[in-house]
Amino acid sequence: MGYYFDDSQSINAYEGTDPQAIISSLAYRYMGQNLKHGLYYRAYTNNGIVRTTDYRYLVDFKQDFPLTARTRNVYGHFTKFYSAGKSSFGWDINCFGPMVVYVNGEVAYKSDIFKERYSETSTRVFMDVEEGWNDIRIQFKKTKAGFGGQFGTWIGKWDMYTLMPTKERDGQEGFVFTELVPDDYVPEFEIGMSEKDFDKKLYPVINWSDDEMKKGQLTRMFGTPNGQYTQ
Repeated sequence: MGYYFDDSQSINAYEGTDPQAIISSLAYRYMGQNLKHGLYYRAYTNNGIVRTTDYRYLVDFKQDFPLTARTRNVYGHFTKFYSAGKSSFGWDINCFGPMVVYVNGEVAYKSDIFKERYSETSTRVFMDVEEGWNDIRIQFKKTKAGFGGQFGTWIGKWDMYTLMPTKERDGQEGFVFTELVPDDYVPEFEIGMSEKDFDKKLYPVINWSDDEMKKGQLTRMFGTPNGQYTQ
């Protein structure tokens, strides 16, 4: 196998071959690095980028924006991912059209014409992350092939999720994304910034429109179906 690490760093140097001592050391280390806490409940919206039954995020703007011009329109997706140390994470990616993933300002993945044409075939990609919060951005472009993609972890027990990076949505799971922008658009965006300081409208929307505000709360929730009521 070759050199792995120095013998002095092995558990054998401290506990020998005693199985009880070795298991105890492993257990105490795990408990020290994974403190006990309650469940986390995170808000999300069905109007945004949500995960499907295979745990991955689905983006299909061709369905959402069918009248969009076929080219020269892109979407910028922003999210953040926390890592306890320098590491890597893996995504299975299906491209419906041109797609670029940036991690901390560096290109971590870029599709080609074959991946875009055969969108049913996934590509497994591992991307490096640093300790602390990592800036993840995804750029989609609409072509005849499609507009969007599907991406995320393929392992159910490794539930890797990302959080919205703006001040107004702190703690919410998922992505924020821009309105349609030209090919040469370069976003000036930083984790934790207020959406008021960003130069483009971000989705999903977090405020009611003026017309919606004039309606009652239940009307906004259920509409106005005839012959039906709620209690």
